[in-house]
Amino acid sequence: MAEGQKQGQLRTVVLVNIEEGSEAAGLFGHMYRGFVNLLKSLDNKSIRLITVASEKELAVKISESQPKVLIFTNDVVAGKKFKQADAVKKFISEGGLVVLACHFSSFVRPMTLNNFFKSLGLPWKSGAYNRTTFEKTTVGQFLLNAVDDMKTEDQINVKAAQLADVSPDQMLYVPAEGAVTNSMVFAPEPADRNSTMAAFGRVGKGAVAFVGDVNAEDKANRLTVALCLVNW
Repeated sequence: MAEGQKQGQLRTVVLVNIEEGSEAAGLFGHMYRGFVNLLKSLDNKSIRLITVASEKELAVKISESQPKVLIFTNDVVAGKKFKQADAVKKFISEGGLVVLACHFSSFVRPMTLNNFFKSLGLPWKSGAYNRTTFEKTTVGQFLLNAVDDMKTEDQINVKAAQLADVSPDQMLYVPAEGAVTNSMVFAPEPADRNSTMAAFGRVGKGAVAFVGDVNAEDKANRLTVALCLVNW
C-alpha cells in the first residue's frame, strides 16, 4: 500500500494542463477527450479528480488538497520558466507520484527532457521514436497487474517517443522479442529492446512515471490512468 494511502480512501489525482508556454496549447481538449473520460469514470470511486490550468492553481492544490498524484499533460513542467519546480520536487520526495504523459513526450525537446530528469535524480534520456509492438515487462506486470480498476494490455502497438538509459527495474513496456519498427515510409528495422515507452522510477519516498505514446491511443491512455492507481 502506498505511503499515506489507506484502504478505501480516495486517491486525489490532479490533472495539470497548463497550456501557457507550451506549443501543445489548444490541442489537449480534443485529442485527449477519451483519456479525460477514463479519469472521470473513476472519480468518486477510486480517485478524487481535480483539474488545474495554471501554476498558481497547482501551488494551491499541492498545499491544500494534499494530492497523491500529479499528471502533467505537456512539456511546461520541464521548462526553465516553470516556477513550481521546487514544489514538484518536494511533492515527489515526500511521497507523491508525478506522471508525465499525453503531450509531454511529443513537445519536450530532447536536451530539455534529459536535463529535467537529471534534476529529479534520474539518468533517463531521450531515446528512439517509432511505432512498434511493446510488451509488458516483469516489473510492469508486478506494478500494473495489481490495479483492479483499470486493466492494461500485455502487448500494445503504439507510436512512441521512448526513453534510453532506463534501468531494467524501471522499464514497464519494452519492444517485444522480434518486434520491428512499423512505418509507411521507412523499411522495418529491429526495435531496440533497451528502450522503453513507459517507465516508473522511485525518487525519495515518491516516484516519477513516463508514458511516451504520442497519438492518444486507447491502450496507452488506459496505461496512464492505471499508473495513477499503482502502489509503490
